[in-house]
Amino acid sequence: MSKLKKNNGTGIDNDDEQLRAILVLFKSRLESYSQDASQSYELLKLGAKDKLAQDLEKTIKDPLGSLSDVTDEIDEKIKSIIDTLVRSFLTFKNDFILNAYKSNTSINNLYYSIVLKEDNIENRNAIFEFFEVYDLIDISTKYPVYFQFTPLSLVDNIKSKEELLFG
Repeated sequence: MSKLKKNNGTGIDNDDEQLRAILVLFKSRLESYSQDASQSYELLKLGAKDKLAQDLEKTIKDPLGSLSDVTDEIDEKIKSIIDTLVRSFLTFKNDFILNAYKSNTSINNLYYSIVLKEDNIENRNAIFEFFEVYDLIDISTKYPVYFQFTPLSLVDNIKSKEELLFG
């Protein structure tokens, strides 16, 4: 199946726009982590230790004991990055979406309920394009993402929902 690239009139195709948006979000996350490390370093020079410094100190003193905590923290950060990618993708596809919700299920917090403007196979396939790339990444099995198409009439039945805003 050949994929036609859409051009928005600027000479930049939509795939490039989406890639740029993802890279900007990724860069923003990394800058945030860098700022946290810099702040922690400055506090340490003054003799104070914030949570980051305390966690690192705990890891240095007992590397195996804090492994579980570190793993949980890494899992949460990875899920946060994936959530950012999903939100970016859904924003990019907002021409097809009336509403979208993030639902925290008991087994997965990367679960999204999507109300399409027009529920048809073409619009569903446009949303499922996310998995054409995501399923090729090794982390997709450890951090599965779920999309559920929900009729507008059933939105009130979604539990623990957070409405995703576009624009």
